[in-house]
Amino acid sequence: MFRINSFKSFRRKKLIGIGALITMLHVQFLGAQSNVIVDFETLKSNKHQSLNGVSGKGLLVKADDVPFQLPQSDQFDFDFKNDFSVMFWVKTEVSSSERAVLLSQKPFVTSDLESQKIPGWVFYMSDGTWAWNVGSGSRRITYERDNGSIMPLNDGAWHLLGMTYDASKGEIRLYYDGINRAIYNLSDQKGLKFENDYMLSIGQSIDRAESKKDRLDHIDQGAEKLQKLVDVFLEVSVKNGGSSLSSDDLIDLVVDPEMLLQQKGVNGAGEEDLERIEGKRKELKKNPYTVYQVKDFMQVAPLKTLYYLKGKSIKIDKKEALRFVNKELFSSPNFAIDQISLSQMVFTPKEVVEEYTKFKGLKKLNKSNKIETITAAVWNIHHGGIHNTLEEDGWDSRKRIVEMLKAKNADVIMMQETYSSGDFIAAELGYYFATTVDWDYLNQGTNISVLSRYPIDEISVPEKASFMNLCAKIALTDSQDIYVMSNWYGMSSFPIVFDFHKNRFETADEIPVLFGGDFNAIPNTDGGESIAAETLLKYGFTDAYRSLYPNVQTHPGYTFQDGRRIDQLYYLGKKLKNTNTQIISSWPEGFPSDHYMILSDFTIK
Repeated sequence: MFRINSFKSFRRKKLIGIGALITMLHVQFLGAQSNVIVDFETLKSNKHQSLNGVSGKGLLVKADDVPFQLPQSDQFDFDFKNDFSVMFWVKTEVSSSERAVLLSQKPFVTSDLESQKIPGWVFYMSDGTWAWNVGSGSRRITYERDNGSIMPLNDGAWHLLGMTYDASKGEIRLYYDGINRAIYNLSDQKGLKFENDYMLSIGQSIDRAESKKDRLDHIDQGAEKLQKLVDVFLEVSVKNGGSSLSSDDLIDLVVDPEMLLQQKGVNGAGEEDLERIEGKRKELKKNPYTVYQVKDFMQVAPLKTLYYLKGKSIKIDKKEALRFVNKELFSSPNFAIDQISLSQMVFTPKEVVEEYTKFKGLKKLNKSNKIETITAAVWNIHHGGIHNTLEEDGWDSRKRIVEMLKAKNADVIMMQETYSSGDFIAAELGYYFATTVDWDYLNQGTNISVLSRYPIDEISVPEKASFMNLCAKIALTDSQDIYVMSNWYGMSSFPIVFDFHKNRFETADEIPVLFGGDFNAIPNTDGGESIAAETLLKYGFTDAYRSLYPNVQTHPGYTFQDGRRIDQLYYLGKKLKNTNTQIISSWPEGFPSDHYMILSDFTIK
């Protein structure tokens, strides 16, 4: 059924550190040399310890043993050009505070931004649960959450982790205990070209002290860049009769130095002086600790927490610096691994389930013969929903988002400004999660996503508008599908999205379409100008809110805190009937976003 490529002639680099090539292993070739299973039945060494595995013997991975390199992986291409699948069983009982690399195809000694962008992929453990990353050199996608009690690894039981990559689709699927938990689209104009010549390895050798020093050095370098900005600003201000900086001016200096000059009494700074300031400001974006955006974003940016202005000097909050760095460091490994499955083919979700149930039972999903209703939510959650924290506000805005979605019984969610919180929210809900590589705007992660109570069969993304649109084909039952499309616009991108999905729109009477998101524009029906609203309504889509509440004066339906209806949900297909749509704009113990939630109930014929 499957085929293994012949042994590659090129040389694989050995990872630096204490370790060994695992050669005395039992390698099974299933079928006609199909799926290679690397187990540890024949491992005979005083150095390497074995234990009871998920089947027979497993390998105990300790600090002095890593990295283990698997020469069997030399038979495979684990890069963006080729289909492949990797699965393995892992067990540990370490504290949730201990983080460790499990299986990697790249060097990964910390989880800082630079390491995440290193070409290749890696499974690791963080906060007691599994995490994963893929990088291309300039881009990255990361699945990492701080709610490790959900899908735990450190409960002393064996767990199956896996990934599949479909090169023709540019699609990665991640699995935990037989279930596809996350789907990532890597195909856009730029692509995420992950490849290197590192051998697949178990664990990594970690010099924690050296890693800590390296990360603190990066924070110091950020301070140096900020200091240069302060120095040139003060020079320009003083030269033009302006006043000095106060301790509260740092964020304003970074966000809008020209406006700050005016506040300091400088109204006639020359173009050359402004260019000098802007040049120093742009340098901040080269350091992950000093990236900046609009002032609202700066409330959750590392810069605000790590640095402060004292007199004319930039200072580092040493306590916060250590907190940031410790979140990125790895501990020495202490886990067991068994049954590493490698293939140059894409395992289907069904085949992953079969692999899991060889050794463990899997609770069958109660799939109804027919779904008669569905509740859909559209929500821009505001910079990943991280503006409120337990430490500062007494509540976590991500948890509040989950609380609200649960209370409203949302089945599918079209989410915007998901950034690095989609995996967290989906895990809390117990939902499937799909997103796409995009601009990774200011290192925040991906923008749009779809979360679903029901399995996601396919995802489709326009290559030229990956930041703006994601389509998920969701299997409600074996005989009922629905397209759920999450959107975020500058309007110039809408025609690209519309043309890309036109064939799906044409079949909406068979497979209905939900098309919702943050359009950043008021619909024409409400007195605004929106090429998206105009085009969709003309094509036959229905505006879920305005169709039920046609009077704009009595039911303005604002979705943004400034009093505009810039978020909308449109639907298409004769099988859908909208029975209720509401705008959720408040919550008893605090609302977590600057956008309001659109919630629509539909019956499905």
